[in-house]
Amino acid sequence: MGHIRLSGYTFFLLPLLTALAVWLFFGFYYPHHLHYQEQFQLFLLDSEYAREVISWPGGLSDYIGRFLTQFFLFAKIGAALLAILIVVVQMLTARLLGKGWLSCLSVLPPLLAVRLLCDENALMGGIVAILMAQLSAWCISVIGNPRLRRPIALVCTPLFYWAMGPLGIVAIVLIAIDELKKEHVVTKGAMGFIIALLALSLALPALLASFVAVEPQYMYSGIHYMRSHGADASSLWYVGLSVAILPIFALAWKKGTSPVTPWKTLLLSLVLAVGGVFALVKPAVNMKAECVMAYDFMARMQQWNRIQQAAVSTPPNNALSTTVLNLALAKSGRLGEQMFEYQQKGTMGLLPPFESDAMSPLATSEVYYHIGMINTAQRYTFEAQEAILDYQKSARCYKRLAETNIICGNYPVARKYLMSLKKTMFYSDWADQILGLLGNEEAIDNHLEYGLLRRNCISYDSFYNENDYIGMLQQLYLSNKSNRLGFEYLLAACLLNKDLDMFVNVLGTNDVIAYDDMPTYFQQAFALWWSINKSKSGQNPPGVSPDITIGLKNFVKDAQKHQNNREWMRNHYGTTYWYYYLTN
Repeated sequence: MGHIRLSGYTFFLLPLLTALAVWLFFGFYYPHHLHYQEQFQLFLLDSEYAREVISWPGGLSDYIGRFLTQFFLFAKIGAALLAILIVVVQMLTARLLGKGWLSCLSVLPPLLAVRLLCDENALMGGIVAILMAQLSAWCISVIGNPRLRRPIALVCTPLFYWAMGPLGIVAIVLIAIDELKKEHVVTKGAMGFIIALLALSLALPALLASFVAVEPQYMYSGIHYMRSHGADASSLWYVGLSVAILPIFALAWKKGTSPVTPWKTLLLSLVLAVGGVFALVKPAVNMKAECVMAYDFMARMQQWNRIQQAAVSTPPNNALSTTVLNLALAKSGRLGEQMFEYQQKGTMGLLPPFESDAMSPLATSEVYYHIGMINTAQRYTFEAQEAILDYQKSARCYKRLAETNIICGNYPVARKYLMSLKKTMFYSDWADQILGLLGNEEAIDNHLEYGLLRRNCISYDSFYNENDYIGMLQQLYLSNKSNRLGFEYLLAACLLNKDLDMFVNVLGTNDVIAYDDMPTYFQQAFALWWSINKSKSGQNPPGVSPDITIGLKNFVKDAQKHQNNREWMRNHYGTTYWYYYLTN
């Protein structure tokens, strides 16, 4: 009796530990890969949308995968659903491996699944297809009469392919294994059935290729398993192969049924799991990409303080992350006080040039949106959506496109986007609320965000020129000198471009925005310009504190003294504008 309890305890403990590990990994260590997946789809609770997705081979698994992906907006909930999905795959695999030591190998499919989902190109439809294949094979296996079971399996084979895509072959292999397990002596009838089953499943993609407007190779590799058709899908097939081949191994290894104490089985499983994490999962983890996705997500959610806190522990590692940090500093009124505390990437870290991908234009569009260049923000958002590799629409993009059209007064276009968002699970309430603003000029003008942006945006046609960011920002500044964010972005661009004459000119011509105390880095830049142009006057630069003036003199002396020792200069002056001016 104790042995039975211990076996059952072990049977449930291992999946519980697996589920906990997967939840912790994606919910806390790797959450922004989930956010990344969610923002590049628009799942509609609409029958027409369902028909469109399901009408392709593998469409049902893709539809279920998209349904689950919408929960990735909330990483911990999404990670919990992911953990449940992966653990069910593990438990169905363990069921076929038996109660011997071979059952510990059931940790392999979860490890491979986690490795797969570390790839931002991997969609949920692939894992869902594997689970559907296992469940389908199990449903066929419970039919006891072979005269009924075999014809049903043959009839269902085309359905498997249409529902799961090429990964339906996993169901076929598992059905074949079950057939061999049921036969004490393999008969000609059983072998004929297995051969017919495999032949039909392999021929189906070629037979259906002439009826579906898809290139034949994708009928075999899958249409919606990966976001990009050119992406390496081998990791997905490793998961499918592990699910299909492990039961074959168990069937061939008769000693796998020998009695082994449950605690030894559990211990061996944990050893294999830990080893698998380092051998399979760790090499697939891309923390640099996770960091970029984190900054982008925080900008999307306007978590300005959280961005600055993240920059302390994980400084920006590329221009896109620096762009988001600079925006957070500007929105918090700290751009002139703190921007050079972090490594700057020139004007690329303020307004990066346009790149034709789905990720970077979204982060850049956040900057254009908040500083008041609404038309440019709208174009960047639209281009990002069009660059999504599997041609899906984006809930994030739809939301921003609705906002930009409202600010610009294009209410019919805004309504189109909002009506689509009304059909979603997590954006419908927001869409309902915003629909009430359409055509209500007074409500929009009084809106905390849209009213401000409408006042700050350029009210006449402007031309985008990524080779002249200062010219664009100057045009924004001249259109509305009370636009504090646009004003400070122009000053910051002048500093990053080392154009001190323009900086001083802009600083001196704005009689709308006045600083009680000029921000530290603006003081440093003004003091540097004064030392170059006005030092012979014998006067101290106005508005600059004595500490800044003394600091500049010390910097000049030390720069001459340690001109060949850049490391010393960086350690002592690395967070000053003067060091940036000297070394960039």
